[in-house]
Order: sequence, then C-alpha cells, then structure tokens
Amino acid sequence: MGRERKRIIAVFLVMLFLVGMLATNSLAQDSFRAAEISSLDGSVEIKKSGGEKNIVAFKGMSLTEGDTVITGNKAQLVIKMEDNSSLKVGENTQITISQLSKTKDGKGIISSFYLKCGKVLAAVKKLLNTDSKFEIKSPTVVMGVRGTKFFAETAGDGTTTAYVLEGRISVATSLPVLGSNGQVTQKTHEIFLQEGQMVTVADRDSEVFTNPTEYIRIPDDTQLDTFVLEEIENSDTEEISQEGQMDTGSDRDSEVVTSPTENIRVPESRNRILDTRN
Repeated sequence: MGRERKRIIAVFLVMLFLVGMLATNSLAQDSFRAAEISSLDGSVEIKKSGGEKNIVAFKGMSLTEGDTVITGNKAQLVIKMEDNSSLKVGENTQITISQLSKTKDGKGIISSFYLKCGKVLAAVKKLLNTDSKFEIKSPTVVMGVRGTKFFAETAGDGTTTAYVLEGRISVATSLPVLGSNGQVTQKTHEIFLQEGQMVTVADRDSEVFTNPTEYIRIPDDTQLDTFVLEEIENSDTEEISQEGQMDTGSDRDSEVVTSPTENIRVPESRNRILDTRN
C-alpha cells in the first residue's frame, strides 16, 4: 500500500512538472514586455500595476502592463517599446499601459494604451505581423495604427483630437443603435485619417462618423498644438542633417572631390521647409 501511494505521488509530481513547463512556455510567448523611459523632463510619477502609491519616475525605469504614467505641469517623457516604437507623453497627462505583450505565435507585438487625459505623440514602427496591434484608447474613441506617427489629445470631458503626422490611422467608436426589434445594440463606427488630417470627437458624437467629410480637416500651423509643432521642427532638423546634403556627382567625378562645397547642396524641398519655419 505504501509503495502504491508513493507511485501515485511520483506520477502526480511529474504531471505537475509538465503542466508547469507548458504554462511557462505559454507565458513566454504571450507575456508582457517591458517598456522603458528613455528620457524625461519635469515632474513625472508612475503608479505601478496593483500599487497604491505613486513613485517618482526616472530615466531607464521599466514599465509594464497596468502601469500608469502621470505628468505634471511642463513635464514630458518618452517611452520606448521593445520594437523601437515610442510614445512621447506631454504635460498634465495620465495614460495607462493596458496591454504590452507578444502575440500567441511570439512573432507579433500588441501595444495598447488608455489616455484618460492629456496628450501623446506616437511613433510606431511598421507592424509586419498581421496579428500585431498598436492602439490608443480614450473615453470616446480607439485610435489604431500600422506604422505611422500621430498625435492624440484627450480633454477632461473625454473629447479627443487626433492628428496624423505620417502614415494613416483608424479612429473608431462604439455607438448605440436601435434595432428593428426594438432592442438597443452597440455598433462600431470607424473612419480613417491620412497624413496631415485632423478630427475631433466628443462623447457620443455620431455625426463625425456618419458624415466624416464635414469633420475631418487639414489644419494650419496656428491650429496645431505646440507639442506637434516641436515634433515637426525636430523631424525637419533631423532629416536635413541626415539627408539634406545631396551629392549628384557621377562615377569618378573629380570635381565633387576637389571642390565639394560647390557640389553639395540642400534639396529645394528642404529649402522650402526652412523658409516656412523662419
């Protein structure tokens, strides 16, 4: 009887070990990834997932699912993800990392944030895996992207503004619809914004989605937040420094080598950008 009991216990322990191994493997594929604060300026606090007190943020700090970022007046920070996508968080903002994980096959990436209030600027790397996702939710809409740069701002009443700097994003919301049977159901409405387009959506604002051409606009600089203008300025400066000097010398063109300052120039398109900024 004693030997039989020991054998049962041994079998049970082996099964427990195997289940643990399977669970560990599953978690390795679908577990959250850590993001990191790559830079910050001003008063920034983090409320860790499950924590009760806020802690002071610092450069290099790891962030995971459930963490909430809270910035003070004139403060900002940049969060870097594993795939080199980034999220620049502006002042007086509260944003929570809702999901930060890999897809079930371990090849895709899922990043989801909840913007309660404030403003952010997302720079998203192109998502090659079809199951990959990057989205920012607010009290009124869900903004989803597949490789782009965009700005989002949520006011205290939930009104959300989205502006696309590069690429394309979807803006979706769920609104109540009265069915033929008299029952009310939720229906998802979705619009798309291209580069340079902006839209503002208030709570339960169905007009934006039923008649989007009346609400999607192309703003000028006076209508853009300084947060966006700074990013445009920085992007222009970076692109000019990296690509602005253009060499049109042909193969074995000795003039380019002997008189480089006369043959290297800034492209006309970049000159126009500089003119508009000055």
